[in-house]
This record gives sequence, C-alpha cells and structure tokens, in this order.
Amino acid sequence: MARFLECRQLEEIQADLSTRQHNSIEIPVKTIGYLAQKFVAYFQAVHQESIPLLRRDMRKRGGYILHVDGTCEEGSRVLLVCLDSLSGQILESRKITSESGEEIRRVLKDVRRDWGVPLAIIHDLRKSLITVAGEVFLGVSQFVCHYHLAADVGKDILLVHVDRLR
Repeated sequence: MARFLECRQLEEIQADLSTRQHNSIEIPVKTIGYLAQKFVAYFQAVHQESIPLLRRDMRKRGGYILHVDGTCEEGSRVLLVCLDSLSGQILESRKITSESGEEIRRVLKDVRRDWGVPLAIIHDLRKSLITVAGEVFLGVSQFVCHYHLAADVGKDILLVHVDRLR
C-alpha cells in the first residue's frame, strides 16, 4: 500500500518498517522492490482471470466506451492507458516505447480481443491513434476528448501571446 497508494520510495518503506511501530522489521530495499514487483504480477494475473466476469458485467450495462490516452515523463516510455469511461475500469495499461501506429495497434487489438468492440472511442488529437483506432475498431464512432481539444485550441489561440510574454 505504501508503494502504490502512497507513492513512497523503497527506502522510505524500509525506514518505516524498521521503526518500533512495525516491530523493527529489517528488510533489504531489494527485497521490498521484489515484493512490490511480485504484487504487480499477481494483480495482473487476477485481472486477466477476471476478464470474463468483468466483460459479462460490462455487457449487462450495455457495453463500454473506450477512452485511450498516453502519458510519459520526458525521456521515458509512454504509458498507454485504455479504460471504460462509463465504469472507470482500466481495461489495459501498457508501457510502449512510443505512440507509433504499430505499438498502439498491438494494444488496441488486445483490448478488442479481451473486451470486444466499444460503443465509441474517445482520445486526443494524435494522428496515429485516430488512424489505428479506425482500423482496429472499424465503423466505431471516434470523439476527441474535450480536455485535449480545449488544450490544443488554447495553444493555437494563445501561442502568440505566450511567446510575446516569454
């Protein structure tokens, strides 16, 4: 919980465990890291095993709306997240080297295999995502996320003023 819910570093967790409050448990940082990775692997396995049940519930609700977005910190890989925006359920989350068409295609094909065809797709204005989503989910309506549209329009409108201000 400290690692994933509180976003604490391994060294912080080690220091906390070594206090009297936790009976002065001494665990090497490497072991804490290994246990955190093991938890993620178990979590992924449970998620994979639960897909048939989750998909059944999704069908009962009338389907899902696929919301796709990628995020990254400078110099790192992209975390591409696909979620059902009706339930908030994350369907797929995968680190990819770039938001190239081929890498996005692999992720979206897995989403289609596991979850079926969505009612609609919401994404940003990235050309590769628009193209691949149209290929993988042929005929499914695509919409641009309001946040991304507003940010893009805002850049277009305000760029001259921001540059002058700089």
